[in-house]
Amino acid sequence: MQFDRRTLRIHQDDSGAIRKRGSAFRTQGEAEAMIFVRKHTSIPVPKVVGLQVHEDDSWILMERVPGSRLDCAWPSMPEKIRIITITQLKTYFEQLRSIHPPKPGWIGSCRDGPAYDHRLNNGFPCGPFTSVSDFHDFLVAPLKESPRPELEAEYRKCLSDDYNINFTHADIS
Repeated sequence: MQFDRRTLRIHQDDSGAIRKRGSAFRTQGEAEAMIFVRKHTSIPVPKVVGLQVHEDDSWILMERVPGSRLDCAWPSMPEKIRIITITQLKTYFEQLRSIHPPKPGWIGSCRDGPAYDHRLNNGFPCGPFTSVSDFHDFLVAPLKESPRPELEAEYRKCLSDDYNINFTHADIS
């Protein structure tokens, strides 16, 4: 069976680098986030060595970080190594959480633009938002068009605007 490398989402090329394909917006955002995290933390993030952003062919070329996937390695790891790994992960999350937005309450991408939030399940970027309140208003706005628009106010009451905004990755938010 032959595979077209252009259709594979992630593959290792002949040089050992990893090429990851995706939509133009998400590829651009992921590359910028990787560069940002490498610059502002000591978290071992692959170095971006190439980036192409086109509507029909977008990819990141990055160095391969040595190691094994945690979900594969975990079952055979000794307890002592698991504890060390958990401690390392905790320090990584602490480093991410120590990065604050350019302005208090601001919500967006690390490049000061719109962000992608997979929890919204719409596949489109949103924001940036100048406050937590603006973000929450955005979240409940679709209810205005629902069969029960009065629920917008009910749901909005459940969303506190008293949050500290910290850097995170959408996959772990």
